[in-house]
Amino acid sequence: MAGHYRRETVRRELGGHDARTISSVACLVEDSAGRPIGAIQLDRDITRLCTLESQLYQQQKLADLGKMAAGLAHEIRKPLNGIKGFASILQRKLEGGDAHRRYVGSIIGAADRLNGMLGRLLDFARPDELSLAPCDLRAEAEQIAEFVRAEEPDSGAVIALEVADDARMVLADRDKIKQVLLNLVKNGVEALAGPGQVRIEAHAERRDAAACVRVKVADTGRGIPPECLDRVLEPFYTDKEGGTGL
Repeated sequence: MAGHYRRETVRRELGGHDARTISSVACLVEDSAGRPIGAIQLDRDITRLCTLESQLYQQQKLADLGKMAAGLAHEIRKPLNGIKGFASILQRKLEGGDAHRRYVGSIIGAADRLNGMLGRLLDFARPDELSLAPCDLRAEAEQIAEFVRAEEPDSGAVIALEVADDARMVLADRDKIKQVLLNLVKNGVEALAGPGQVRIEAHAERRDAAACVRVKVADTGRGIPPECLDRVLEPFYTDKEGGTGL
């Protein structure tokens, strides 16, 4: 007959970064007199279930953040446009050599930067459909590399490309691919904080019997701190001073 039992969920490392979540149920087996004569333990790998639960929670959190971000962006934009509008009028009325004209210009510049940040908030909050079309990944990567080289001429960063021939043409949303590559390459250059290399790689592979292309952007900087790894893909999370996490 079965006696007392206990249930626990543990996370086990199986070498490298391969962590599994295991649900264990153990039951003590007793004889008719209540003396323990053995035990039964059932272990079940629930890693995929936990991953799906985490993804569902993350999607709900993103949806809530999106609604909040959209509301905040609209409420802030109204007075911000008024500030910029009146500052522009004041700037036109001031003489070219007036020191106050420079201060007003700083107000307008700050308003433009904040307006750009609000635009990114709205882009994050707005449901967006992919516009898929054939895309030359090598050409897009080369354009991004040239743009960042021109924007950061004194960074000391070498931007290298390695796009395999069988990974060159992909079906993708061109604008979004360019934005992702631009963000990653710029982050890589910033992470170098001096001379170093940022490398864009693309190789064809198969995943779940489907053909796909893996794109990797790597740099020779100090890397992401271990304590940030679990949160690095969260919207609004950043460890950069003045960063937005968008």
